[in-house]
Amino acid sequence: MHSNPYNPPSTDVQTEPNQAPPRPIAVWLIQIVLAIWVVIWVFGILRSVMAGEALALAKQNPIVFAVGTAWRVALIAVVIFMIHRLHRRLRFSRWIGPVVIALIAIVTLAKGDTTHYANEAERAGGTVFRMLFAPLLFAWWGYASCFSQKARRYFALGRKGHEA
Repeated sequence: MHSNPYNPPSTDVQTEPNQAPPRPIAVWLIQIVLAIWVVIWVFGILRSVMAGEALALAKQNPIVFAVGTAWRVALIAVVIFMIHRLHRRLRFSRWIGPVVIALIAIVTLAKGDTTHYANEAERAGGTVFRMLFAPLLFAWWGYASCFSQKARRYFALGRKGHEA
């Protein structure tokens, strides 16, 4: 049987063993979103301490203050841990992206629409975007961060023990 002259040559394009595949843009976006969360939470804690709210609560009810502070610090530590795992391609870090994206999507879809619209046409457009296009964008982002070919190549190196 003759080979098809219109087929491209069959070559495997792979990265060099010493060269790690680049981080996909979807993974960069997840790391940026997580870093923004950390910055916001740290500023929130600092603002409450500077305003004296935390000290007043500590004097009034020390247990509530301790639990609230521990909860905030634990959230910050978990998010920093997630950023580290994504950066180092450690085990199960591939699944951090879809979990974070699902949380963002749930919050986005579950919260009420408080936007003031000039007319019903704008309201309809906003509702269509929020209920149709936003979930599609979140689904694409989840796919790109975990299941795409670039993501599989990026996270495959971490599973083999070659950490970047």
